[in-house]
Amino acid sequence: MAAEHQQVLDLGGWGVPTLVFDHLPSGPQALFGPVLINPPLGQAAVDLWQAVTAWLQFPNVYELQRPKRPEDIEAIAQEFTPYFQARDWASIQKETP
Repeated sequence: MAAEHQQVLDLGGWGVPTLVFDHLPSGPQALFGPVLINPPLGQAAVDLWQAVTAWLQFPNVYELQRPKRPEDIEAIAQEFTPYFQARDWASIQKETP
C-alpha cells in the first residue's frame, strides 16, 4: 500500500481517491473523480467509465468542472450527511495544490 500511495504522490495526487493508469504507452497517468452522487448502473456506468478513461488521450487537460447550483450543493450535502454524522473524526481542509 505504501508503494501505491507513493506512486499517487509521484503522479501529483495529494489526498483524494485517485485512479492510476500505469500501463499506458505514454507512461502512467492519474485521475481523480468522477465526483458524483447517484452513480449510474448498467450501460450508463459503462458509458461514464469510457468518458472518464477518454481523458487519458489528453494528458495536458487538467480539469473540467460543472458549476454547482444551490440545489446541487443541497443534494450533495444530503447525500453525505449520514457519512459525516457516523464517522468519528473531523475533516482537515487542505488547499488544492
